[in-house]
Amino acid sequence: MISRLKELPIRYQALLFLMVLFSVYGVFDHFFDGILPIHEWRKTDSLSIALNYAKGASFLEPQTQWISGNDTRNAAAEFPIIYFVLGKLWLLFGQHEWIAKTLSISILFIAISFFSEVMEFLFQQKRKALLFVFILASSPVLLFYADSILPNIYGFAFVLLGAYGTFKFIQSKQVFWLGFLTLFFALAVLVKITVLICLLSFGGAYFLWTLFQGIQTFKANAYFWFSFLVSFLLICVICYGWYSFAIHY
Repeated sequence: MISRLKELPIRYQALLFLMVLFSVYGVFDHFFDGILPIHEWRKTDSLSIALNYAKGASFLEPQTQWISGNDTRNAAAEFPIIYFVLGKLWLLFGQHEWIAKTLSISILFIAISFFSEVMEFLFQQKRKALLFVFILASSPVLLFYADSILPNIYGFAFVLLGAYGTFKFIQSKQVFWLGFLTLFFALAVLVKITVLICLLSFGGAYFLWTLFQGIQTFKANAYFWFSFLVSFLLICVICYGWYSFAIHY
């Protein structure tokens, strides 16, 4: 049994490891309970938007149950894709908060398990990649918010998926992975605008690395540099479009 587990690809090992860790840390102890303390208002707003989607609200018309001073229930801040998906799940399976928790934890687990492939490549060893997963999954902040519908967890998960797409694109040069990384980095910024800091930091570091490695290295990486630049500009255009709409909405 143990030998078969060792033969599994790192992403599946990481997934099983995450399930065990979260069980040991007690994340699932309150899985079927209501909203836990801290940020209750924000969590309730998120669930309220999902509830209105379950009742048939248009995707571009996110609403809460709270009526503002101008007599509307409009609530557009981060891109509401998660609330929309949750609303449709509630429409199919009924309104249960554990479905929201399942959605949050599932996306987080998938993101970390895929990113473990990147760490295995960097460390050239599964044990060190799993150690990274252990350290990451042992963060008290991550554990506390993992089963909430707050945008922070989704933004973090989408960044990991975008980084995984970047890794695959650099390895393969396939346009599919360029689209993959653009999609998830865009989603990350749309649900959490501060993710732009991450993209600018790592993007700037990559540019400087290719620049100071010499002209030959820069020429060799010109395809990637141009691709990443186009991807970043597209992300900026998408985000500008959404937030412009949200402000007027």
